[in-house]
Amino acid sequence: MTTADLAVLLEAGGWVSGPLVATSLTLWFVATLRLLALRRGFSGEVKTVVERGAGGSGPVGRYLSAALGSLERSGTCKHHLERFLEIERERVTDFSTLLMGLVTIAPLLGLLGTVSGMIETFTSMQGAALNHSAEQTVAGGISVALISTQLGLMVGVPGLAAARLLARLEAKRVRELLQAHSVLVQLREVPE
Repeated sequence: MTTADLAVLLEAGGWVSGPLVATSLTLWFVATLRLLALRRGFSGEVKTVVERGAGGSGPVGRYLSAALGSLERSGTCKHHLERFLEIERERVTDFSTLLMGLVTIAPLLGLLGTVSGMIETFTSMQGAALNHSAEQTVAGGISVALISTQLGLMVGVPGLAAARLLARLEAKRVRELLQAHSVLVQLREVPE
């Protein structure tokens, strides 16, 4: 599909095309932010990393770096480590609700365009007889209805797939964080 074809499709989709393009751009920007926050997992044995006292750059690595640094100071308890755990969990879950909201909005905008197109169609049919110009208006209204539905689904379906994949990755990172926290507390015998 060329740029000219895309421009024609967006114009044919009616007024809903603009908000759908904005929704699409925002959706993929947010998905990219989520992917960047979740991209670095944890490989290897948590126990080995904790014993070495090394962290890393992903959520688990940042948690271990902060927690191990805190354990260097006296008076650190399990509550302090849980706070570091919560900070990383918040980072991992950032923008998940916004992403799902955008995924939900796209098909609804397409449906709104469908309703607008059908209203335009039925409004043009109010006359007793359909002449040539009325037939063109009917066809135009149905075209707007179908194209806006198509655009909404073109944005929503791939967005839903991306959101589901990112949710699975988020769950994996949360499990890794909880495992690292548990191993750290046990190995270092952190007081309550």
